[in-house]
Amino acid sequence: MTGECIKTVPRHAAETTDSQDLRLLSLSLRPGDYLNALWDRPWRPLGAVLHGDFEPPERAWPQACSPFRPLDGLNRAEVFLTPDPARRLPHPLFSVSATQDLLFATYTDPGVAPMAAQAETIYDELLSLVENAGFPHLIRIWHGIPRIHDEEDGLERYRQFNAGRTRAFARHGSGPPSRFPAASVLGAGQGGIHLFALAAKAPGLTVENPNQVSAYRYPPIHGPSSPSFSRALVSGAAGQNLLFLSGTASITGHETRHEGQFEAQVQQTLDNLDALIERASEASGTKFVMKAGKARLRAYVRERGDYEAARACVEARLGHEIEVLYLQADICRRNLLFEMDGMIAP
Repeated sequence: MTGECIKTVPRHAAETTDSQDLRLLSLSLRPGDYLNALWDRPWRPLGAVLHGDFEPPERAWPQACSPFRPLDGLNRAEVFLTPDPARRLPHPLFSVSATQDLLFATYTDPGVAPMAAQAETIYDELLSLVENAGFPHLIRIWHGIPRIHDEEDGLERYRQFNAGRTRAFARHGSGPPSRFPAASVLGAGQGGIHLFALAAKAPGLTVENPNQVSAYRYPPIHGPSSPSFSRALVSGAAGQNLLFLSGTASITGHETRHEGQFEAQVQQTLDNLDALIERASEASGTKFVMKAGKARLRAYVRERGDYEAARACVEARLGHEIEVLYLQADICRRNLLFEMDGMIAP
C-alpha cells in the first residue's frame, strides 16, 4: 500500500477480508499513507505500531514506537483497525484504547531498574490494567528488549525477563496453558522494555506445536524460569476467529536446529509455522491458510546481511503475494538467526 495517499480505509479493508463479521484488521502503511489517511467509517484505528525513524503527531489512538527497524529501509506504520467505536482509557503508565471487545495497550519502560524487576513491574501493571478494565484475557503481546543477550547479575537479560514475567503471572493466578498469550520477545532498541499488547473479554484457544516442547515446559538448561507464552492463540474476539502466531524459530523439541545454517533455519521456521497452522485449524474448527489477503507476517533477521537470503527463502516457499515485514532484531537465543510471527484470518 504505497504511492497514492489513502482516501478512505474501507476500500483497503475490503481487499483484506471478505467477511462482514471481522472486528479487527491489521494494515501496514508507509508514513505518508498513514498521515494522510481519512479514517472514515467503518474502519478506524484501535492502535498503531511505528517502525523506523517515524514520529507522527499525537493521534486519538495509542501509537507504539517500535524498536525494530525495517530491513528495506522504509518506515512503516502497522495499524490495528476496528469498525467498533474505540475510547481512550486513562492509565499512569500505559497508553490504552478499547472497543466493546478488544483492548490495545503500549508502554516503553525507561530502563532504570534491573531487567527482572522491569519485567515483573510491567506485567503486574499490565495484568492489573486488563483485569480492572474488564479485558482479563491477554491474547497477543510483542516485546523489544535492549541488549537481550547481555548478562545482568550473572544471568542473561532474556532469562532475567522470563523470571520477572513468570513471577507476575504467578501473582495474578495465571498458569499454563489457559492464560498465556501468544507472544514474541526480540532484542532491539535502547532504554527499557518496549511492549504492546492486545487483550479481550473472552479467552482465546491456546495452540501448541506438536513438534516442539511447550515453551512454558522448557527444561532448566534454558534458564531458571521457562518462557510464559503459548506457541499460538486463536481468538474470536474480533468477530470471527483470528490466529495469532507467536515468535517462531528453528527449534524442534526444545533444541535449536541447524546452528550456523541460515537458510536451513528459515526452512525449519516455516515448517514450524505450517505445523502450528494445521494444529490451530484442527483445534478451532476454523480453516487457516497461509495466503495473500489472509496472512500478515513479520520476519526478524539477526544480521542485516542475511536480509536478501531471508526474503528469497520465504518467497520461494510462500510466494510473492503474502505480506511480510522484514525487521532487524536479535533472536532470543544466540544461536538462532531468524524468527517469524504473524496474524492469519480464515
